[in-house]
Amino acid sequence: MWMKKSRALILAVAMAVGVSGCLADIRPRDFREVKEVSASDEARGRELLERAAKAHGIEKFSQIQTYTMRVRDQWRGVMPRMLNPWPDHEVDVRLSYRAGSFDGRAEFLDGSLRGHTWGLQSWRAYQIDEEQALAFEPNGDVEFILPAIQYLNEFVFRDHSSQVVTYMGRREVSGKSYEAVFVTWDGLSPSKHTDQYIAYIDPDTDRVDKLYFTVRDQMKMATGAIHYEDVRDVDGVLFAFKQYVTLNVDQEPEAYAHLISVSSVELDAVEASVFSVNDELSELGDVKP
Repeated sequence: MWMKKSRALILAVAMAVGVSGCLADIRPRDFREVKEVSASDEARGRELLERAAKAHGIEKFSQIQTYTMRVRDQWRGVMPRMLNPWPDHEVDVRLSYRAGSFDGRAEFLDGSLRGHTWGLQSWRAYQIDEEQALAFEPNGDVEFILPAIQYLNEFVFRDHSSQVVTYMGRREVSGKSYEAVFVTWDGLSPSKHTDQYIAYIDPDTDRVDKLYFTVRDQMKMATGAIHYEDVRDVDGVLFAFKQYVTLNVDQEPEAYAHLISVSSVELDAVEASVFSVNDELSELGDVKP
């Protein structure tokens, strides 16, 4: 039976605190005075993103079709656990993705859904039970967590040509100076339909160390930040084997709401056809309906 707990709890929390109409804006206060993107700041921002993509291994990433990660995702704290889309507060899953798309699968290796699979094909959620029976049915938890983890791991490789991109200058986080790049859609001001991102790029390595973002699909006022640590080269592509997710970027990684621990990554270990469980669905690629 499909679980609806996350969406119901999110609504209950939003109503309880009376902020369901608020809209998160992760821009620093001084940057909110900026009304339009200058050509020079756009060019600098795009240059930094391109350099980051190269540093992370886009040349190799663009050649693969799929990748698989063995992940343990741990959630802690009262509020984060209420918003946790997984069936348990700690899950051990094998995540497989079609690179550059939003098609993915999570195979549960332990816990209450051991032997089950959650999947997303062309933004259609499905479940495969322990008897290998497959059923498509809308599910907010699947539709949120699978593409969220994928996008946070692929942000640096995604095509930002259609987005608003601007350089924010040097910004300090936890005592370290970063090149900051703001990325969104629909203009600089916050929109209830689109997310905002700030990539914090290490000027010495060109790598994205931290990513600050809104979470419009979960709650309009929600924000999060992912801190990429224990970064390793997997056949030419960089993956963070420790991904600390905090509520805002100024928090230390140890104050995480949930921690994604990666134990292994394999490139092209599964065929792309595994994601096409329904041949009648068209591939959407890097498109969100």
